[in-house]
Amino acid sequence: MFSLKGLLQAVGITLLFTIIISFIIGLFNMPSLPVIIYFLFLSSNVVIGIVAPLKNKHTPYAAAFLGSVSLTVLNYFAAYYMFNVYVLADPVQINNNLLLSTSLSLLAALFVVKIVYRKSGRENV
Repeated sequence: MFSLKGLLQAVGITLLFTIIISFIIGLFNMPSLPVIIYFLFLSSNVVIGIVAPLKNKHTPYAAAFLGSVSLTVLNYFAAYYMFNVYVLADPVQINNNLLLSTSLSLLAALFVVKIVYRKSGRENV
């Protein structure tokens, strides 16, 4: 059975991780903004792919997918309403971002599920 509470906890942990990493990057004053954006994008989607299967044991891939999509949608709304960036104007870019974010989180979820099942003694997923 899918656990909405587990999904919300995974999204919250990922947002907290992203805020902490952003604060650390800001302390070191890195000059390259695109590198920072890509690093935060990749790390947050990998973290949701790791945490979501641990919080939802019965539906790990659905949790990773929904967590990744919800993080991407939250990112779009934050960029549009808080920073007035028109990210919703380019549908191809939206499709590319959703594809990349869900692919990364599902790949991380696959590795986590394989590791957890191997440690528990079951080989096949």
